[in-house]
Amino acid sequence: MKTNSKIIMAMMLAMMAASCRNKDDRMLTIVNEDGTCSREYTFHTTQQWLAAAPDEDYDSIVDKSWERSWSVLGADSVRYPVPLTEAQLDSMQALDNSRPLGNMLMVHCRKTYGSVEEMSAHIYRADRSHLVEVRGIKASSRLEKRFKWFYTDYTFSETFTYEGEPVFPVPISRFLGADTVAYWFTGQPDLMRNLSGAEVKDRLDKIEAKVSQWANANWFTEVCNIIIENYDSIKNPPVSACATRWPCIPVCSTCRRRNGGRRSSMVS
Repeated sequence: MKTNSKIIMAMMLAMMAASCRNKDDRMLTIVNEDGTCSREYTFHTTQQWLAAAPDEDYDSIVDKSWERSWSVLGADSVRYPVPLTEAQLDSMQALDNSRPLGNMLMVHCRKTYGSVEEMSAHIYRADRSHLVEVRGIKASSRLEKRFKWFYTDYTFSETFTYEGEPVFPVPISRFLGADTVAYWFTGQPDLMRNLSGAEVKDRLDKIEAKVSQWANANWFTEVCNIIIENYDSIKNPPVSACATRWPCIPVCSTCRRRNGGRRSSMVS
């Protein structure tokens, strides 16, 4: 299981260059003038979960306090109340037998909160027809009102802070400064102000090269860690497990014998 998590982490680096997000799953936040708000999650579901009536709990998170409806993928503007009836199910299957039913059903789960702070107390994401609470990430929200002569400005902001274990073994700070990292991922602060198009391109090319070096460093590190953690499963390895680490401390007797008493390393 540990090995699988390492592989997944390494694969994440490769997928950074291409969008891997399921565009069918999404979240909609609505903030009202009086400070109340709602958050709606839309994600794939199954016939089993749509069978729960409005006065029944969908699962351990989406209970009776949530509003639920369902729709067919590609026609989200037309929503139907739960539960999904057998007649509706038969009609859907008659329309298109080529697609699995699980790929066509979407559930919309909406919950209303008294304040944006209450809403941000719990963050969810879709996972296998359910909502699961996101761990290691904290959110803080703020709703500001600015009264002007003929209208009022409402500004809603939500900040997410990661408080879990480091995701990447090699920090990006080894390659780029904090402001450059923030600009690359968020567009702020504006480091390209007053630059010409040619100057912007030149600077972005340099930043992109550094980001690629960072991604490659993490990929290499994780691949090496997977090999090292499973080194004992290799039959007749060319060097000892101790020799796969640099520096080789403490020096084991096997390394000493094979290398004339010197430290050994797979990296020359």
